[in-house]
Amino acid sequence: HRHRYGNDTAERILDPQRDHLLGTPPTDVVPPGARSEFMQGLQRAAATSSVVRFELHVHEWNRWLEHRVYPSTDGLSVFFSDTTERKHAEASLRHREESQRLLVSLQDAVRGLGDPEQVMWECVTHVGPHVGVSRCTYADIDAAEALFTIRRDYTQGTSSIAGSHRLADFGPTLIEELKAGRTLAIDDVLDDSRIDPAVTGAA
Repeated sequence: HRHRYGNDTAERILDPQRDHLLGTPPTDVVPPGARSEFMQGLQRAAATSSVVRFELHVHEWNRWLEHRVYPSTDGLSVFFSDTTERKHAEASLRHREESQRLLVSLQDAVRGLGDPEQVMWECVTHVGPHVGVSRCTYADIDAAEALFTIRRDYTQGTSSIAGSHRLADFGPTLIEELKAGRTLAIDDVLDDSRIDPAVTGAA
């Protein structure tokens, strides 16, 4: 398969570094992560002489593309649409719906409970699976802000860290963030300057 025609939009999306696509095979312009699935779609259309539709996520471009491949006696016509915005909108809607379901399930689980520790346990055992983490905890911080205590924690495939821990061990920057009441999100504890390396063993 080699490109015999491509409009301006196709050229801009497929290979903005090249002056034109003519004469090049799709394997030259489709990134490796999407190449196999894309070529399977072309081959299926050619083998069955029928229209093939498929949606493809091109990770390297951070795009979703919807393809329609029309076979003919002298080749394949490939039409594609950028559906990235629609995919993001659908993902956002799913996230809101899942969050709403979580809130409803939490309300049902804690309704009528009078023990604060049991309330927290219901929270961590619902939130942990919802966000797909291996550990979810709730900690009490003492009045002197020296220790935080985890009484019970939700774990999945990892050990419990229930017990008392020194706040100072996590580094002053992290503590200042928490004292300021800001939400703290850390993607990688081994590569975040706010955490004392001695805590993670990265020192």
